[in-house]
Parts: sequence; C-alpha cells; structure tokens
Amino acid sequence: TLIEAQWPVSYFPMPTVVFPNADVHANGDHDDCSLLQQAHWSQVDALSRLWVMDIGVPGSRCPPRLFVFDLIRNNAELLRIDCGQHIGANDTQSLVVQMGPKGPGCEQERHIYFIVGLVPEILAYDVLEQTWQRRPLQSHKFEHMNQSFPIKPVDFTFGLQGELILCDQDGDLYSTVDRL
Repeated sequence: TLIEAQWPVSYFPMPTVVFPNADVHANGDHDDCSLLQQAHWSQVDALSRLWVMDIGVPGSRCPPRLFVFDLIRNNAELLRIDCGQHIGANDTQSLVVQMGPKGPGCEQERHIYFIVGLVPEILAYDVLEQTWQRRPLQSHKFEHMNQSFPIKPVDFTFGLQGELILCDQDGDLYSTVDRL
C-alpha cells in the first residue's frame, strides 16, 4: 500500500493516509487487475507526477503496470501503462526501476529504465512518445579484442552527466561514455 505522510512531524507515531485513496488499492482482491496490487517502486518527476510500478502479486493474472498520479491536481490518476508485454510476471522478483536523468535543455525526465532479471539489456520506456525500447548492454573492456561481452546487470544509477552506471552480478562496475 502507498501511504502519504505529512512532514515535519512533531509527534510519533506519524499519522498516515492511504495514497491516493483506498479505492485504488486491491486490499487483498488479487483478481481485480484494475486496482493497485503491490507497489514496487515510486518516484516523483519534475512535473510533480508520481510514477508507481505495480508488480502485481505472484501467481495472479494481473500484469506489471505503471500508474501515474498528478500530485498538483489532487492526486488524480493520469495514466496506467500495461508493462505485461515487456516485463513478465515472473521477472518482477529482481526488477530494478529508475527514472532517467533530465535531458539537456529539457525540464523533465524523458525515460524510465528497467533491468529485468539477469538479461544483458536495459528496457526503456519513453514518457513523451509512450514507446518501449530494448538496448543491449555490451562491454568492450578489452581494447585489443573486437569481441564484446554481455553485461548482466543487477543494479544501476545515473552519473552527474547522465551516463549510465551499472553493477553486474560479479560486482563489477560499468559506465557508458555518453548519456543514454
């Protein structure tokens, strides 16, 4: 369940409110795919929209989805994005989600990135175009070899210049030269 808390709080326990309201949440009804089943990730973008990754419940028929709420307009639900064609229900155990950096000269984040399992690729959702794209992750760490090696990421972040920084299953770090 997503909760809303008021800050600063001068007393404990902190009062909480179900966000955006109780009617959006499944509350144990795992067959109603129109409701928020299990929030896995959330982030607020530059336009005060809350993005929530709902991964469903293991064994249910509800696909992973992105919910978008407008925090300025009374938490109104703006959008639901079905991710089921790109992220399998069984792939959500190791799912890593990050909102990409703001583009140069752009006021908002353009992409949301996903790592799904130990697949040597990153999945990108373009917020403006509402399209999906898979990008292979290959290492060219040996200059004297023409062969590249797949990177199987387990976590990632973005650097100050917008470059992608990855950690693979062996704990090795990789970085793109340019922004994605």
